[in-house]
Amino acid sequence: MSTARKIEWLRASACMFMLVVASGFAGATPGDAEDDKMLASCPGGAEWLASEHARREEMHLPPEAPPRKPELRDELLRMARDDQAARSALTEGKTPTQAQIEAWQSTDRRNLAALKKIVADGGFPRAADVRRDGVGAAWLLVQHADADPAFQQSVLSQLTGLGEADGIGGQEVALLTDRVLLAQGKPQRYGTQYEGGAGSPLRQRPMEDPSHVDERRAAMHMMPIATYACVLDKMYGGHATR
Repeated sequence: MSTARKIEWLRASACMFMLVVASGFAGATPGDAEDDKMLASCPGGAEWLASEHARREEMHLPPEAPPRKPELRDELLRMARDDQAARSALTEGKTPTQAQIEAWQSTDRRNLAALKKIVADGGFPRAADVRRDGVGAAWLLVQHADADPAFQQSVLSQLTGLGEADGIGGQEVALLTDRVLLAQGKPQRYGTQYEGGAGSPLRQRPMEDPSHVDERRAAMHMMPIATYACVLDKMYGGHATR
């Protein structure tokens, strides 16, 4: 399964985890055969996949030129690899060891400091500078910058001016929006954030106006919330509840 599609255990202790879905299954990017098959087996999944495939074919994203800042791109991709390596043991649904937790937290602190300097020096990276995969790496690091919610909010304001040609689609904006809202003590908007414990059900965190969440998700090109919950169940057997 691709890095962008992993469900990651981000806030861990001996008995409780915070679950966040990175860009993949919160909105999903069609194309991975294994993931597409899983999606198609969920209610509404096949229909969503078909419409999303068609939408992406119609976009005709321009081919990417060589990055104007290749060294920055390399740095962002390396930081994202470090991020995922530190979380690899946390994606198995098991209680991590203290050493694993400390390694993950140390990586986040180091990445956050470096990313804040990058953004302070030149703003949030653009695809022309670091290509779309570099932008995606930067977004992933911001998504994991829970130690500095004010920084997350400041980056969110910059993301809203970008588009899929820049490597930032509606699902990325939606995921970070939910993180920022929850950090402010407000209900999330798109239903991307779940919480649970080792072996306990996954529960959706508080959400505003639940009866219209699918309309909001559709506007961001995200799958229906019931499909999303089904995917969580299939990936982790977590019996996701709303």
